[in-house]
Amino acid sequence: MKTIQFWAILGIFSLMNCSEKKEVTPTPIPTPTSFFNDPIMKKANLVSVSFTTDQTLFAFGNDATKGYLFKSTDTGKTWAEVKFNDTNPMMQSVNFKDEKVGILNGKNVLGTIDGGATWKLVSRPTDTQQTVYPKSQEAFILKQIYDNFHSKKYTEVHSINTSNLSQITYFTLGGYINDTYFLKDRLGIFVGDLGAIDILITKADGTYDYIDQIKPVAEDLLSVYLVSDKKAFVGGKNNTFLKTSDGGMTWTTIKTGVVGNVSKLAFQSENLGYGIVVDGAKTSLYKIEGAGAKWTKITTPDTAIFNDLKINSQGKAVAVGKNGGVYLF
Repeated sequence: MKTIQFWAILGIFSLMNCSEKKEVTPTPIPTPTSFFNDPIMKKANLVSVSFTTDQTLFAFGNDATKGYLFKSTDTGKTWAEVKFNDTNPMMQSVNFKDEKVGILNGKNVLGTIDGGATWKLVSRPTDTQQTVYPKSQEAFILKQIYDNFHSKKYTEVHSINTSNLSQITYFTLGGYINDTYFLKDRLGIFVGDLGAIDILITKADGTYDYIDQIKPVAEDLLSVYLVSDKKAFVGGKNNTFLKTSDGGMTWTTIKTGVVGNVSKLAFQSENLGYGIVVDGAKTSLYKIEGAGAKWTKITTPDTAIFNDLKINSQGKAVAVGKNGGVYLF
């Protein structure tokens, strides 16, 4: 009888210990499914990436003297170099509207309407940093301008007809616009220096309603991502992270616990996204959950430098960076 009692008591303690161990098991930190430096891309510091379909994407990078364009048709697993110009000028970004239409931004602006097989010089816009596509036959190209005479900054937004890559017109926004994101034919948000947020709403007749500039914070804003025509997230300097649930009319500051500048954002839904945070010379990838409330650092090599991040409709994300680095997760 005593032996049976002993083993019964021991069994109870064992169950208690197992239960305690379960409670203290740490939550695993997400890791990229793949990290590599493709030999084809290693010569370039990759600065921009853009999906054309859920499987096909382009990445652009520079070395000290020229630029390089690369294409993948298997969601970033393998890459091939694409010829885009005789001299391969240095550029700042690549952005595709669909499988056919894309624009390279930089000192010269180059566009393609055949999926990157050939590229054409887009007249007038120069020194541009980004392209977005608010409507099916239109692109907006951002160009930062400094007015030396008045000591003022402003941004020209050039409208381009994407059927033939010809310029239509342009308008200006105050200050430097650092990032913009559009839900096609619905809503666009521009973010810039000193907390500036500009909103454009596409009307039924194809024209735009402009909402006066909003400045919910004083920090420079660097990144914006819309998950619906009501909900969007904005990142900026010094840990700044904002959320709107009413199309940009009001903004809420969310404490993230991260240190650095929230330079890039990409979301699959309101409750799942990714971000690049820059802290001095170091960059880090974060998984973002709970409508921005939970930030979990993703394990990557200590020497990794991230410059851009995109996500496709299936939730597959690709980040690119220094020495041809590609990060799939």
